[in-house]
Amino acid sequence: MSKELKKTFGHAGIYAVGVILNRAVSFLMLPIYTRYLSPADYGVMEILELTVDIVSIVTGMGILQGLFKFYYQVDGEEERKDVVSTIFVMIISFYAVSCTAGVLLSDHIDTLVFRSHDYTYFIQISFANLFVSFLVYVPLAYIRTRQLPVLFVIVSAIKLTLQLSLNILLVVFYKMGVLGVLYSTFISSSIVGVGLTIYTFRLTGMRISKNVSKKLIRFGYPFIISGFGAFLLTYADRYFLNYYRQLTDVGLYALGYKFGFLLMTFPIQPIFSIWMVQRFELLKKGDYTPIFNRFFLWFMIITTLAVLVISLYSRDVIRIMADRAYWESYKIIPIIVAAYLFQACTDIFNLGIYHSGKTKHIAYGTAYSAIIIITLNFLLIPPFGIYGAAWATFVCFFIRLSYVYWASQKEFRIDYHLKKPVFIFFSAAVTYLLQSVIIHWIPGMQNIFLSLFVNSVLLTCFLAALFAFKIIEGEDRKHIFGIITNPKSILSFAEK
Repeated sequence: MSKELKKTFGHAGIYAVGVILNRAVSFLMLPIYTRYLSPADYGVMEILELTVDIVSIVTGMGILQGLFKFYYQVDGEEERKDVVSTIFVMIISFYAVSCTAGVLLSDHIDTLVFRSHDYTYFIQISFANLFVSFLVYVPLAYIRTRQLPVLFVIVSAIKLTLQLSLNILLVVFYKMGVLGVLYSTFISSSIVGVGLTIYTFRLTGMRISKNVSKKLIRFGYPFIISGFGAFLLTYADRYFLNYYRQLTDVGLYALGYKFGFLLMTFPIQPIFSIWMVQRFELLKKGDYTPIFNRFFLWFMIITTLAVLVISLYSRDVIRIMADRAYWESYKIIPIIVAAYLFQACTDIFNLGIYHSGKTKHIAYGTAYSAIIIITLNFLLIPPFGIYGAAWATFVCFFIRLSYVYWASQKEFRIDYHLKKPVFIFFSAAVTYLLQSVIIHWIPGMQNIFLSLFVNSVLLTCFLAALFAFKIIEGEDRKHIFGIITNPKSILSFAEK
């Protein structure tokens, strides 16, 4: 492996820590949120966040995505400073305008989204949070372009510590509820954001290039369309739940959905941070099909194992950490994490589309899926609530996976061997269904310790099935635990 590639993989591992730290607040605070906030309060937080996200999609115009592209297109240090400064000034200016408008229109937004006048101030604070969040995001992106992973992790850790401390202080001790969460986000983002803004402008200067700004706008505006498509696929169901059901349902669904994001955070993202770069390099070599198949088999083993662990143990975890009002949310978790397994497979199978340059299929797949999920939400959420929303996500993600696989194979065929990966998925599904039967027929499963024991036995049976049916053979058996504990080793293992 080349020196440059080793450096890339080393940085990827460090950045993975930073990404996890940036997203850790929502998971680490779950025991507190689910004890000190009602499901309806949790639903309010979810709707507030999604509402400002819609504004962010339009305001951002894909400008931040252009940082990495245009930064590396120029060679001179001064030209690179122009790119960074222009992006930062544009984002600050655009978000200052849109967030001010959001604050001024907050009463109308409250009426439209919540059909009340109870959350106007909450909406105003949420728009303030949106503005200060980009005082953090842009400098962190700049730190990544300068290849300073340690600084990235340090800043992420500082922000995490500050936000967690303020959350505990305001939510637990001062019992401020949703406002406590919003205030802690604003204070921590402001402190870290102001420091990072000073750091960035001291390095780049505060200037704007007309030429760069024109290129950024031309590059970024298509991201508005794709951003809306992705938003509809992932978050539109919360608005349907809020409209057809109630905020309590939104809160329960949001909690269950967090476990789907947990799967993406680990193990999928650390693996993808390496594979998404390496796969194009492998295409240049001859006889890449065995490596691709070996990677996909082990990816399915690791990721499906994570899906099963989350599905089996989430019931116990929620019963331990959350108030009884949240317990029902565990029932949708297996559906959501399975859907995100489909999403991960979609990202693997899209290689043929990207290699051929026919990226229109990505837009088509997103558009078709958005139409399907809106239709399914209309049909399933009114009668079935959170279960209808979960199954709509599952079906839609599977349809998108099927389309992307078909389109990718059409443009650039790779002979994937799918028999074993499909067997792994259905073995996990059968294992979970067996747990559901046991829970229904054995009253003692309400005991946490018995439940944990039974789940561990079921998980062991799943792993044993992989050996018994020769999914894992020979020397592979010696590597499985090493790969689970160190996802980076999957690449060196795949090349054997």
